[in-house]
Amino acid sequence: MSEIVLNETKPSFGRKNRKKTAILSIVGLLLAGTGYWMYQKSAAQPNASPMIQWVAVKRGDVTETVSASGIVQAPKQISLNFSGTGNEVVTSVNVKIGDQVNAGQVLATVEDANARAEVANAKANLLAAQARLSEVKQGATQEEIAIQEENLNKAKLTLEGAKTTYEYTKKQFDFGGVPKMQLDQAKLDLDQAQASYNVAVAQYNQVKAPPQASSIQSAEAAVLQAEAQLQKQEVALQKYTLKAPMDGVIVQVNGNVGEIPDNNSAFIVMDNSNTEGLEVLAQVSQSDIGKIKVGMQATVTSSSFADKKFQAKVTTIYPEATTESGVTSYKVLLSVDNQENLLKTGMTTNVTIEIGTHKNVLYVPVAALKYQNGSDGVYVAGQAPQEKSPLRFQPVKVGYYSSDRVEIVSGLQEGEQVALQMGTSGSSATRPAGGLGIPGMGGPGGGVRGVR
Repeated sequence: MSEIVLNETKPSFGRKNRKKTAILSIVGLLLAGTGYWMYQKSAAQPNASPMIQWVAVKRGDVTETVSASGIVQAPKQISLNFSGTGNEVVTSVNVKIGDQVNAGQVLATVEDANARAEVANAKANLLAAQARLSEVKQGATQEEIAIQEENLNKAKLTLEGAKTTYEYTKKQFDFGGVPKMQLDQAKLDLDQAQASYNVAVAQYNQVKAPPQASSIQSAEAAVLQAEAQLQKQEVALQKYTLKAPMDGVIVQVNGNVGEIPDNNSAFIVMDNSNTEGLEVLAQVSQSDIGKIKVGMQATVTSSSFADKKFQAKVTTIYPEATTESGVTSYKVLLSVDNQENLLKTGMTTNVTIEIGTHKNVLYVPVAALKYQNGSDGVYVAGQAPQEKSPLRFQPVKVGYYSSDRVEIVSGLQEGEQVALQMGTSGSSATRPAGGLGIPGMGGPGGGVRGVR
C-alpha cells in the first residue's frame, strides 16, 4: 500500500518558531532580571543629595520703596466765563484749542457799550463829590466874605435908621402929634430891620468861620461812596472781557462770535500743562500709605519714554480713601520735574516713592527670605531637631525691603551662609525660591516671603 504524506514542509516550519520563541523568552528574562536588579540597587541607595545654592549675609545699604501707578495732570486748570454780563453777544474770540497764552492776554469779549456808559457816569459823580469836598475844606473866598460884610453894613444902617424913626414917632405919639397907627408901623419897620440885621450877622460869621468838621465828614463820605460805585462799575466792565489769569495752554473754547454765551458754564478752559512743573496723581494701596510722607523723593517713568526717569516729590496725601473692585487705596499727589516737556497730561506712569535708606546694615537676597509658622526666616546649615534635613529654619527680624534685598535686623551675622535655592544631583533644574524642596522639611508654612 502506498503512503500519502500531506504538508511535507510543516514540521520544518514548527521548529523555526519554537527556536525564535525560546530566544525571545531568554531576552525577556534577562531584561526583567536587569530591571529588578536596578530597582533593588536604587531602593537600597538613599535619596539623591540636595544641590543647595548658598549666599553669604552681607553688609550694605537697603533702600525701601513703594510702587504705584499714576496719571500726569496739570497743577492748575481754570474755567473762564462771562458771568454777570447779561445776554450780550460775543464780539471776539482770539484763541483756539492748543494755543499757548500769557497772563493778561485777551482771550474773548462780549458787547460792553452799556457797561462802559455806567463807568462814565460813575466817574462824573466822583468828580462832583470831590469838588464839593474841596469847597468845604477851603471855606469862603475873600470875595464871598466882602459881600457878606457889605450886606452886614447895609443891614446895620437900616436898623439904625429904623430905631431913629421909631423913637421920633413915639415921642410925637406921646404928645398926640401922630396917630397910633403910625407908631405901630414904625415899630414893625424896626422889627424887620432887626431881623435882617441878625441874618446878615449870621451869614457874615459863617463865611468868616473855619469849615465845620461835620461838613467835611459829610463831603468825604460822599466821595467814598462815589469811589465805591465807580469801582463796582469798573469790575462789572472787566467781566465783558476774558483775560488769561496765568501763562498756560487753551484746552477748551465753547463759543463763537455772534453767539450769546451760557454764563453758567465755561466759555474757555485753560491750564498750565506747558510748564516744566507738572503733577502726578498716584494711587497708593492702604498697606503702604502709612509709609508715605510729604516731601519724600520719587521717580516717575512712562512707557512712552522707556529710557527716561523723571524726578518727583510728594506734595499732598489725600486723607479720604477710594475703593474700587474691593481694593482700597489713597491718592498721593507728586510734583514732577518736566524740564524737557516730554510728559503730557493724561499719560499713565509708574511711580516709585523712596521711603528711606538704611546704610551699612546686614542684608540677604529677598529670594532667601521665607515665611514659616508665622515668622520671617531663612534656611541655614545644620540639622533641625527631630528632622532629617541638612538645613534648619532660622527666624529673623527684618527691616527695610528693596526690590532685591531685605535688611536683617537680628537673627543672623555677617558672613553667615543662607540657602537661596536648591536642586538635586543628576538634575540641572533648580527649584523656585519659594520651595527649596528640603528633605524632611515638607509641609505647610514654608512659602517665600513676598516683598512688602
